[in-house]
Amino acid sequence: MRLLLATMIALPFAVPVAGHAADKIKVGMISTFSGTEAAYGEMETTGFNLGLKALGGKLGGLPVEIVTGDDENKTDTAIQQATKMVERDKVDVIVGPPATTSVLGVEKVTREAKVPFISGGPGPSVLAGKNCDPYFFSPGWQNDAVSEATGEYLAAKKVPNLYLMAPQIQAGRDMVAGVKRHYKGTVVAEKYTQMTQLDFAAEISEIEAANPAGLFIFFPAGQEGTFIQQWAQAGMTKKVPLYTMNALDQSTMPGLGDAVIGIPIGTAWAESIDTPTNQKFVTDYIAAYGKIPANHAAAAYNTTLLLDAAIRSINGKIEDKALFRRALETAQFTSVTGKPFKFGVNHMPVEDYYITIVKRTADGKPTMADATVILPDFVDFYAKDCKMATN
Repeated sequence: MRLLLATMIALPFAVPVAGHAADKIKVGMISTFSGTEAAYGEMETTGFNLGLKALGGKLGGLPVEIVTGDDENKTDTAIQQATKMVERDKVDVIVGPPATTSVLGVEKVTREAKVPFISGGPGPSVLAGKNCDPYFFSPGWQNDAVSEATGEYLAAKKVPNLYLMAPQIQAGRDMVAGVKRHYKGTVVAEKYTQMTQLDFAAEISEIEAANPAGLFIFFPAGQEGTFIQQWAQAGMTKKVPLYTMNALDQSTMPGLGDAVIGIPIGTAWAESIDTPTNQKFVTDYIAAYGKIPANHAAAAYNTTLLLDAAIRSINGKIEDKALFRRALETAQFTSVTGKPFKFGVNHMPVEDYYITIVKRTADGKPTMADATVILPDFVDFYAKDCKMATN
């Protein structure tokens, strides 16, 4: 499906650059539009569209053509979509997808093709250090850092011992590593489950027997919600405090009722960040779509701001891939959080990470409330190992 967006408003260019501007930018959007993780795709699409609307329907003054592809939450499908977009559709940039496994698949295609790739949120550890990619950018978060925020919170709360659980995938290992990097207590157990697992009765029984002072979990959205439901049904909510990171957000929370109330969440963004920029984003999103945005919507909104600033700085000369890449590295804009945005040397964001607590709004909806900075202007653990290529 393709969509050509245009506007009568031409945005001014900031820095003169030799050469002619392109007549449009073609964006390949790969996301999850079907299956249990489709809420991610909806949030990415709506966040991107809202950002585009705020920019008058153009990016850096260029009309936008969007080529969409459903990765079906499968790495092989994500690779196929990326290959088609690069080789047949001739896209100028790829944005999304939301899952780390798919991000790693797409990155292999875009690195070889030297096509800029802006993640739908995840910043995998394997792309943050010595294997950093000059054409890969994550304006959302570095994977470990959101759970490092939770680990820092656990350390501050002096939780004496902790049970860790995540799926046996790269993102799962990233999240567990992040918690352990800051947590000071005793790790009771480190449990990895199957990526497609939906029955957690055995694991919940093991945790109950271990009786830890806390449980940290990470699962993709569908699994995260399923685990929390089963956790509550087993009567564990009042027995063992639950901690997580931004896999629990407005993509997941609305259907989970009382089971999520009181859970601390480590995150790079939340609807309760109290800045005029963020509150305008949240208000505009609710007005447009009738629901509170989630992390992936905020990351997608940032993606439009990043592209707009980069394209504007080079007078729309996106055919020069190296020039376009350098413009993305140095793009200057205000993040959805209200702070000036900047990338680290590894193209992961240098940003504040927060702890929020799930509470109910006045009308009874769960929300990521009381956002408190716990890791300010945080540079991720892997940046020191990145020696970014300049070609």
